[in-house]
Amino acid sequence: MEVLDYAAPYLHNTFEGEAILTVGKAIDFVKKGLAGIVAVMPFTCMPGTISQALLKRVKEEEGGFPFLNMVYDGTEQASTHTRLEAFCPSGPAI
Repeated sequence: MEVLDYAAPYLHNTFEGEAILTVGKAIDFVKKGLAGIVAVMPFTCMPGTISQALLKRVKEEEGGFPFLNMVYDGTEQASTHTRLEAFCPSGPAI
């Protein structure tokens, strides 16, 4: 229930699905001191799009934690690895 409580200022508790869980768990991670969040979603995923928009606001209100949103459409993109390397200074474990 804690995850839903964290998401409550951003999504009503009757909003079911991945978006409310993604937002609530991101806030939970921030409160536990996580160094940064990478949110991964499939291309055109509506819950992912909602989460992405709300997490921008969460980031501003929770102190500006490092946040990277990654969208996948099933094709290999050179920019993906570059973005992850920039986000993770020690390099991603790929």
